Amino acid sequence: MHLFLIIIMFDTGTVTSLPFENSASCIESVQTISKNIPAKSGYVTCLVDQGK
Repeated sequence: MHLFLIIIMFDTGTVTSLPFENSASCIESVQTISKNIPAKSGYVTCLVDQGK
């Protein structure tokens, strides 16, 4: 299982993914980043890739 922080910026079309070790730190980072980007200019979330 792999955990990633995903940042999508709508104005520039950039997608950034950062690997994380645990979900608590990923969720904390999502909350921090969400407060620092203008409303409706991007999307931040945690994504779990369970592999197949």
